[in-house]
Parts: sequence; structure tokens; C-alpha cells
Amino acid sequence: MALKKSDFLVCKECGMYGDRDCFEDKSGPTCKQCTRVYCLQMSLDEAKESSKAVEKTLALVLERLSKLEGVCGQKKEGQVAGDEISKSKTTKDSDKEQKQEKAATSQRKGRVLLVGDSLVRHVGRNLEQQCAGLSTVCKPGGRIEQMVPEIEKRGKEDTVIVQVGTNNLRMDETEEMMQKYEEMIQRLKEERLGEVVVMGILPRQDLSEALDSKRVEVNRRLKEVCGGSKVRYCDVEFNPWRGGFLGRDGLHLNARGADMVARQVFMMMKTLNLVGRRLVK
Repeated sequence: MALKKSDFLVCKECGMYGDRDCFEDKSGPTCKQCTRVYCLQMSLDEAKESSKAVEKTLALVLERLSKLEGVCGQKKEGQVAGDEISKSKTTKDSDKEQKQEKAATSQRKGRVLLVGDSLVRHVGRNLEQQCAGLSTVCKPGGRIEQMVPEIEKRGKEDTVIVQVGTNNLRMDETEEMMQKYEEMIQRLKEERLGEVVVMGILPRQDLSEALDSKRVEVNRRLKEVCGGSKVRYCDVEFNPWRGGFLGRDGLHLNARGADMVARQVFMMMKTLNLVGRRLVK
């Protein structure tokens, strides 16, 4: 038998329609069976769709957060690396400055100037072969009062060793020589940053007994002056008539004499710690 339109009911819950046999409460009409199955399925599907949308949104948010964290991490790493590089550079610059300063100080301490009359020429050559940083200024005929101008031409950081006085013996009295020595020592102390060493007048064969006694007396007093002025005194004494240390003129040192004097000066330099690593031989 054909169904009529009146045989169908519409569910007020879900809008579904069907024949009357599908409705338990026909007066309602409410499709209880549909409500329990179909409508719940629709609600579940809608919940799933909403959940997927939320998941997509969360995924996008998490992706953006991850990118932001990566960018921030890179910036932080770059900043840390920059700080480390800057710190390393600063440390290197500081170390470099300290090394340069130390090298400059070492260089100042290592420079030694041997200055004097013609007697220092060959002595200086021997010492220059043994000690790096030592230089010689030889002024033939040089007198005590002429040494300071020669030394002033050099840098103030030099340690200076002066050997002079033999050319003053014949012309100057003892007191006059001592006054010149004192003035020279005072000026050198004021202008030098390194040690000041004064050598005594070397023995000679061409001196009379009186002049040789004068030489010995000047050396004795010079040693006292150096001690009072806190200046190092270097005494080099030998018998001019024995050992073959002097040339034919009885004044200048020969090769053997220059080597002997250079050795004594070298030993004195070692006591002042002026040789150390600068020793070549």
C-alpha cells in the first residue's frame, strides 16, 4: 500500500523525517532513536571539526613560536659570540699592549752605552761581539767635561758606562779633576733612567811616577765619590809593564789588553744583570 504524506513525521530535534514507525513517541513527535544515534553523531563530527581547527591554530601558533625562539636564539648566540669575540679581542689587545710594554721596558734595560776616550775603542768592539744591545761611543782625546754632551745625544733609557780621565791627568789638578767627575756623575744621575757606571783611569807606561801616583789617588777618590752618589765604580788595575797589555806607545791597549779589560767590564755587567739573555757567545 502506498504511503501518504501524513504517514511521515518530522523530528523536532534534528529535523529528520521518517515514517511513523521510526518514532517511539508519535505524539511528540520526537525521534528518540535518532537523537541517541544520528544527532549524537553529528555533534561528534562537529566537535571533531572544531578540534581540528583548534589543532591547526595551535600548530600555527607553535610553528610561529618555534621560529621566534630560533630567531631569538640566533640573536642571543650571535650576541654571546660577539661578546666572546669582543672579550677575546680586548684580551688580545691587552696582552699585546702588555707584551709591547714589557718588550719596550726590556729593550730599555738591555741598551748599554760604553762611552769614553780612545781607550774604549777596542774594548767596545769586543763587548759588542759578546753582548747584544751594547754600543760604543769613542771620542779620541776626550776629557771628563766632554762626556756628558756626547751621552746626551743618546736616549735617556740607556745604561751608561764611562771610561774617561786619562787626558785630564797632565792638564788638570787633582781637585779640578774631582770636581769635573762629580759634576759629570750628578748630571748623568739626573738624566739617565738606567745604571751609571764610572771606570777608573787605566794604567799607562808613559806616565812619570808623580803622574801615576796622581792617577792612583784620583781613582781612590773617584771610588769614594761613586759610593756616596750610589753610582757603580769599575776598577780595572793591571801592571802596565807586565802581561803585554799595552801597545808600543805605552798608552793604548793592544788586542790582548782590550780583551782583558772587556772581560772585567763584562763580569761587572753580569753583576748588574745587564747581560743575561743578551749574551751572544
